[in-house]
Amino acid sequence: MTRRLATVALMDERTESGVGRIQAEIAVLFRRTRVYFRDAASDVHPDLQPAAYAVLVRLVVDGPMRASTIVDYFAADKGAVSRQVAQLEGLGFVRRDADPQDGRAQIIEATPIGVRRCRAARERNQRAMRDQLGNWDPSEVAMLGDLLHKFNTTAADVARERIDETDVKA
Repeated sequence: MTRRLATVALMDERTESGVGRIQAEIAVLFRRTRVYFRDAASDVHPDLQPAAYAVLVRLVVDGPMRASTIVDYFAADKGAVSRQVAQLEGLGFVRRDADPQDGRAQIIEATPIGVRRCRAARERNQRAMRDQLGNWDPSEVAMLGDLLHKFNTTAADVARERIDETDVKA
C-alpha cells in the first residue's frame, strides 16, 4: 500500500470513528434537549406542551408570522402547528390577526404575557447554561458555538437538497 493510500485509509478510519462518536453525542444532546423543552414549557405554564413552547420561542425571537412560516421553519405538519397555536392562544400567549396583505391568511403574534413568560423561561435556562459552561475556556465556548452552527448549516443544506430531489422526482 502506498503512503498516500495508507494516509487516506487512516483518515477514513478516524472519520468513521468520529462520526460514530458524533452520533452518540447528538443522541445524548437530543435527550437533554427534550428535557430542556419540557422544563422550559412548564416554566411558562404547567399545561404548555414542549412543541408549543418551541413555537412561542420562534414568535418571540422572530416576531409575528404566518402559520405557514412556522410549518416551514419546523418542517412540521400543518395540523400539529395548528394545535400548538391553538393551545398558545387558549393560554393567552398568542393572538391571531388577519394578514393585511392577504385577508385569507392569519398572522400569529406573541402577546405581552407570552413574551414576558417566554423571556423569563429562556433567561433561567441561559443562566443555567452559563453556569454549566462557567469552567470552560471562553475560546472553547466560542468554538462549540461555531461548530454547532456549521453542523446545523450543513444539515439544513442537506435537507434542502433532499427536498429539491423529491420535487424533481415528483
